[in-house]
Amino acid sequence: MRKIWIYIFLIIFIIVNVMLVTTAKKFEPKYTVKNLVILNNHIIPTNILLEFTNVKDKETLASLTAEMILDRILKHPYVKNAEGVFVDSITYVVKIEEVNPFLLIVTDKQNLILTKEKKLIPEDPRLNILDLPVVTVADNKVDIGELKTKFLKVIYESFYNIYQTDVALFEIISELNIDSKSGLTFYLTKPRGKIFAGRELDRLKSIYLSEFWRKVILTNPEIQYDYIDLRYNDQIVVKLLNTKTS
Repeated sequence: MRKIWIYIFLIIFIIVNVMLVTTAKKFEPKYTVKNLVILNNHIIPTNILLEFTNVKDKETLASLTAEMILDRILKHPYVKNAEGVFVDSITYVVKIEEVNPFLLIVTDKQNLILTKEKKLIPEDPRLNILDLPVVTVADNKVDIGELKTKFLKVIYESFYNIYQTDVALFEIISELNIDSKSGLTFYLTKPRGKIFAGRELDRLKSIYLSEFWRKVILTNPEIQYDYIDLRYNDQIVVKLLNTKTS
């Protein structure tokens, strides 16, 4: 008799638990995106990101799932990573990590941004990107394929070497021009002048240039330079502006 009561108790216990689980599922909050909050977007204005995700108003927002929104944001070329979470049943917060714009490459067809992650993406003038060094190729009719195969490696590594060596010096480089023989000419803003770097600005040349800039140029601001020549292995050759002295 006692065993029968145990069986009955177990059956009742199971039925009650099934009913509780079923009831709980009915009362689970339904997550619908009615409010979208985007954080950490310093480069991409929020309205541009909403336009990219095709969110025009509250109605179109409500028609999208959180997964769809996150997937579209991740497809933006200036978004490196993104994570989303509901803070309540209607508010979806997306924290994004943007790429790091490094250089602006100008061609006759379009302008391109080269990021620190070595990603080449189209320039978007609506974004908040200011004061990047400009890269031009003497024959600016070079196509994207040739740019990637012939010039991109030396462009990135030359700028990255000087950036790693001396950030302050990197910040006064306004332009790099590559001639038809792949010779590199950098242009400074303060003081104004040219730097002939040869076929690349390697780490050693970057160190020499940084030392010369800090010990000679900065300590003699009244001197103006026509050019600084780094094409020699064991010396830096300079020509002062409006002089015949080298």
